[in-house]
Amino acid sequence: MARSIALAESASNGTGSSFTWDGGEGVIHASGTWDGATVTLQYAPAQPQSDITMTPSDTDVVLTSTAANRGFNAIPIGTVRVVIAGGGGTESLTVVMARTK
Repeated sequence: MARSIALAESASNGTGSSFTWDGGEGVIHASGTWDGATVTLQYAPAQPQSDITMTPSDTDVVLTSTAANRGFNAIPIGTVRVVIAGGGGTESLTVVMARTK
């Protein structure tokens, strides 16, 4: 069963909110006005215990205006978010991620 989450809606340069990812393979898609921006998926593993904070780090999943869709291999259970960077000031992107397996 596919599960979709909106990682960013009409967003500009910056870091999106974090969401829990149940693990698995998926796809990520961005649409809107790019103005030179890139979208990078970040991931942090599930917290091993409550007093440890895991900081998300970049994955190799990067979207651009010429490659706005990307499938990815299994990402383990954890937290995901996107970073939109490098835009010229008029970027406005919506980013959706869906689980395929």
